[in-house]
Amino acid sequence: MDMQVDDDIETAEHDYWRVLRMLRSLPDQCALDVGDLADQIGADKLELIQWVRADIAFARLIESKVTK
Repeated sequence: MDMQVDDDIETAEHDYWRVLRMLRSLPDQCALDVGDLADQIGADKLELIQWVRADIAFARLIESKVTK
């Protein structure tokens, strides 16, 4: 496998776990929507949406943090 692809996968994995830790530290209903939540934790909104689609537990966590 290409070294760049390996690096990209490792970076995405690291970002996922970093964001997950930050989300868990926030109180429920702390953001208006996913964009607001992404801004609060310094994450990319589109990346959050991709993770929501890929992981039901992550989706439920996001759902608990937004009000709409």
